[in-house]
Amino acid sequence: IAKARRFETTKAMLGRLVMVSRVLTEDKETVAVRSEEFLRAACKGPYSGLLLVYPKHAIFFLETHVDVTIPFVKFIGGLEKEGLLGGTRMLQTTDASRTVYKTFNYRVINLAATKTAEHKSAEALDVVVAEALGNMTKLGLFISSLPKGSLQGVLDNLHEAVPELMCSQGLLEHLLKAEDLDGVPEY
Repeated sequence: IAKARRFETTKAMLGRLVMVSRVLTEDKETVAVRSEEFLRAACKGPYSGLLLVYPKHAIFFLETHVDVTIPFVKFIGGLEKEGLLGGTRMLQTTDASRTVYKTFNYRVINLAATKTAEHKSAEALDVVVAEALGNMTKLGLFISSLPKGSLQGVLDNLHEAVPELMCSQGLLEHLLKAEDLDGVPEY
């Protein structure tokens, strides 16, 4: 019985963290590699999610034990102090009953200029946040449904395979300019 309770407690401690950042460095791979290295070192249990590093922005979708959430946000704050990232905004921090992604992956995305156009939206901020969260969740479900043999090829070409599920840089910039979203210091 105690073992079952521990499992249920651990299961209930699953957290989801989604945030966007402005990428300030030309070396996009450094942001991705250092994020994955931090997660490998910090996570005692499984973690999953996706980090997409665009030419000017990054979006993090992390699913892990809730004890890793604050250290990861502090890690991102450290990347901001180093001048690699800036203006990070939290889109979602919540408990999760199940994961959307099976594993953690990252990709550096080189999008065409048409994808960097300004996001024009008269919609409320919560609607725009929901659009970004919806896209990342649908992207996770799509990736999770792929057979292992085709996973790497599709991940390398996400912007071509499922462009409708990719958050545009304009959308990410719109979110970064939203003063109503918490940044690293407020979190």
